[in-house]
Amino acid sequence: MSFETRAVESKDVPILSRLLFDAFARSPFFMWTFDTTDREHVLTDYFESVLHSSIQTGEAFVTAGLEGLAIWEGLKTDAPRAQATSSSRPINYVQAISILKRFRPIEPHVYLSLLATAPREQRRGVARALICPVLDDLSYRGFNVYLETDREVNLRFYRGLGFEITRQIQLGAGPLMWGMKRGCSRAAQSS
Repeated sequence: MSFETRAVESKDVPILSRLLFDAFARSPFFMWTFDTTDREHVLTDYFESVLHSSIQTGEAFVTAGLEGLAIWEGLKTDAPRAQATSSSRPINYVQAISILKRFRPIEPHVYLSLLATAPREQRRGVARALICPVLDDLSYRGFNVYLETDREVNLRFYRGLGFEITRQIQLGAGPLMWGMKRGCSRAAQSS
């Protein structure tokens, strides 16, 4: 199946914030970092903020039918670094991001911040449609790509796209994460 992709627009935010919540509702990272009785509301608000920031930088892409989305950082080198704002970020979130940033590569890279597919659409090629063209272009242009995942089941998917585990990252008393990197193509390195 083929999926058309486009930039995320403001009108998409309510549906996509819900898609993100549904996709990450059982994520060890988000369960630990947003450990609150009102997690659905708080996390949905957080995702809305992330989406609005990503729209400003032009680094959020969605399938035309809103089956999935990818949010990047550093994709557009001239994009302003907009930061998602939230009225109150839980302390576990702040600590987790601080730990993760310490382990990110120091060399220039593009960061795949979020990749989500609506649960009912998983295993249909949505995620690949969203990121493969971008990964191929970045590789050709000589950019490394980095991501973190909190689900061991995702490792096989990312390895199939050329990512390698760079390290396991324990988030204090929180979940185990895997840092993964995809290097640029040899053709780009030699030019």
